[in-house]
Amino acid sequence: MTPEEEDYFLNPPPRSAAERAVEFGIDLTLTLENLRLTPEERIRKLDKRLAGNAGLEATVTTVGHPKDLLVLLELEAIQEYQDLVRSKED
Repeated sequence: MTPEEEDYFLNPPPRSAAERAVEFGIDLTLTLENLRLTPEERIRKLDKRLAGNAGLEATVTTVGHPKDLLVLLELEAIQEYQDLVRSKED
């Protein structure tokens, strides 16, 4: 990951999906941590997490928000950044 990529998530541009995610309570440093992993490492990490959380899924919320919404906001920030990178490459 380049310093520019890291800076995008650590200092999100105004009105970007990344900024909205931070304002909503998502810690994008964790997103960066995951983006540094290979896809295989991410899958292994997710599998371990799911196994450890089995049975606790019924009422899980984070910062008072449903976890599905937090995941969607994080993914939107990642997608927006990838689109930005692609547009610069064209």
